[in-house]
Order: sequence, then C-alpha cells, then structure tokens
Amino acid sequence: MHQISTGADAARVRSAAPSQRTREQLLRPLALAAAALTTVPVRLHAPADADEVRSSLVAYPVVGLAMGIAPALALLLPLPPLARAALALCAWVAASGTAGLRGFSACCATAFARRRSPYASAASARLRMLNVLRSREMGIGGMLAAGLLLGAKWAALASAPAVAPLVAAPLARWLMVYALGTYPAPGDASSSGDSAVPVWGATAVAMGILLYLTSVAASPLGIAVAVCSGTLAALAAAGFLARRFGGLAPAAAFAIVEIAEVAVLIAFLLPTPR
Repeated sequence: MHQISTGADAARVRSAAPSQRTREQLLRPLALAAAALTTVPVRLHAPADADEVRSSLVAYPVVGLAMGIAPALALLLPLPPLARAALALCAWVAASGTAGLRGFSACCATAFARRRSPYASAASARLRMLNVLRSREMGIGGMLAAGLLLGAKWAALASAPAVAPLVAAPLARWLMVYALGTYPAPGDASSSGDSAVPVWGATAVAMGILLYLTSVAASPLGIAVAVCSGTLAALAAAGFLARRFGGLAPAAAFAIVEIAEVAVLIAFLLPTPR
C-alpha cells in the first residue's frame, strides 16, 4: 500500500511539473515587463536574455493597465478636485517610478539645447546630446520641463474622468513598443527599428484593452478622441526625437510615454457628445 501511494505521489508531481512550467512561461513576460516599467519589486528566478526581454514587450500594455488602476481609484474618492488629482498623480508616479520623468526632462534639456560652439559639427553636437541622455542629467531646463509635465498632469486629472488613467497608461506603453520597433537605436546603420520587437503582438493586446474600455465606458467617443490624440502626439514626438538624436534612445522612449499620457489626459477634457 505504501508503494502504491508513493507511485501515485510521483505521478502527481510529474503531471504538475508541465503545468507549472507553462504557468511560469506565461507569467515571466509579465514579471519582466513589471520589472522594467514599475517600482514593484519583482523576483526573477533566472536572469533574462535578450530574446526574453523582447518577448516581454508584448505585456507592456497589460502592465500599463495595472499601473492605471491606482490613479483611477483615486479619482473616484469624494474629495475636492485638486486634492483628488494630487492623490491620483502621486499614485501614478509611485507605481511608474521616475524613469519617464527623467527621460522626458533629459530629452527636453538636450533636444532644445543650443550648440556650445557655432563651429561644432552636427555629428559632434549629436554625440554630446547622446552622452547627456545616457547620463540622464536634468539641469535647469530638465527640471523646468519635469515641473511643467507634472503640473499639466495634475491640472488635467482634476477634471478628467476615472477611466482616463486606464486609457492613458496602456496606450502609452504600446506606443513605446511601437516606437522601439519603428526607429533604430542611435548609431545603428539600419534605417528601421528592431524587427524582433513584437509590435503586432503588443498592438493586439493594447487594442483588446482599449476596445473593452470603450465598450463599458459612458462616453466611447471621448475614449476614441483621447486615443487618437495620444497616438498622434506620441508619433510626432518619436519622429522628432529620432531625427534629433539620430535614432530612438531609451530616454526618448520613456519620454514618449509621458507625452502620450499627457495628450490623452488633456483630450479627455475636450467636449464630446455622449
């Protein structure tokens, strides 16, 4: 009898092993995406290689949706609009960290900076800008840009509906993936982005999230206008930054996230028929 029970336990262990591996394969992209985008401490059992990091880009819109839950709940609190917006903004920054703010401020401080010498070549000026981007030095211009960005978010959140962060966060992360797959890295000889970036997979996930939010929202047209506004603003910013820096730097990719989020929040303030 003991031998029979031992054999049954071994069979259960063997049958549970494939399901556990399957579960880990499904959750690992989410864990890698959360580790890259959020401040949540994520424990990885093994270091990720380049292929796993690219595969995790599919989960960026899902992680973005999760990041928008806390500010959306804060907007539902029975508080004055400015206090409610401040709590929502704090929750948003606490979930996403300062990578987007630092990327946006670094891009503003370098993309609009003048050349130190009128005799400096375009190549040397671009190299200097890329060095500043890699160091993420903000400077006075960067700090001013970060303050203006936070002020714009705070003002928009004061009048935005609770669904606004749920739309802005996943859309902005999808646009980040799209830009990474469209534009090459600085110094890359190719004229296009990384073909291994799963742009279509991330697009399918993002469209599924946005279509669901549109189906349950009180104003579907408002969500459509916000999505179009955020997409146009992010694509315009991505094209400008890629031309300015000779490619899409990581700091520029995070700056696109912030630009898309602000554009979406402001678009929700536009009057649209229900």
